[in-house]
Parts: sequence; C-alpha cells; structure tokens
Amino acid sequence: MITVAGDVDLSSIARLQAHIDGAFAAGQCRLVIDLEHVTFLDSKVLHTLFRALERARREGGDVAVACVDPTICRLLHVFGLSREVQVCESADAAALTLSRA
Repeated sequence: MITVAGDVDLSSIARLQAHIDGAFAAGQCRLVIDLEHVTFLDSKVLHTLFRALERARREGGDVAVACVDPTICRLLHVFGLSREVQVCESADAAALTLSRA
C-alpha cells in the first residue's frame, strides 16, 4: 500500500514515484494507492498514477485507489482514471478489491 497525504504536486512527485518503483521492485504488481488524506493533486500526479496502472497490468497486476475527498474523486473521474481503476472509499476496501481480482 502506498499512502499519500497533503498536497501532492510536482515537488513531491519524485517521492511518490520512488514508492511506486519500490513496490514493483519488491515484486508487488497489485498496488493500493491511498489518497484518503490528499488535499491537492495536480495533473502530473495523475499521469504518474496512469503509468503505474499500465506497468501493473503489464506485469499481471492492477491498481486500486482509495479516495474520500469529493474534489479529488472528481479529478480522478474527469481525467478518466476512475474508468480504469477501482476507486474505493477506504484503503481496506481497495485492498479487498484487489484481493478478489
């Protein structure tokens, strides 16, 4: 599980990418991205999430996202990510979704 909090933008994207890369390096191809405590998300972060999804699927896995903030959830919808990944109301629900896949 990769937990992200606060404002997530260009200044913090390298750290997010490092966590995603670390999960893949550890052999995880089913990733839960926990955005429950995110207050701001920019388009570069959405691009990073799309790339993580592509890589996970190439490796036989998938991505689920936990999101509760209506504004952040709307961004996921507007940019099309919610059509590609399961968006859940909690990290536990996202993990359960991936375990059933």
